[in-house]
Amino acid sequence: MSKPQKFRKKPVEIEAMRFEGNNARSHDVYLWIEENTGGSYDYRDTDEFG
Repeated sequence: MSKPQKFRKKPVEIEAMRFEGNNARSHDVYLWIEENTGGSYDYRDTDEFG
């Protein structure tokens, strides 16, 4: 499993994790989102799953 990486372009620094669309990685990405949003992420709130 790859770890989230940090990218910096002054004055902004973001943390990102690559999602390649496969089910094996989707749970890792979901858990990372949950950790970093205080459990507020709900995929049904996105346009993609509208």
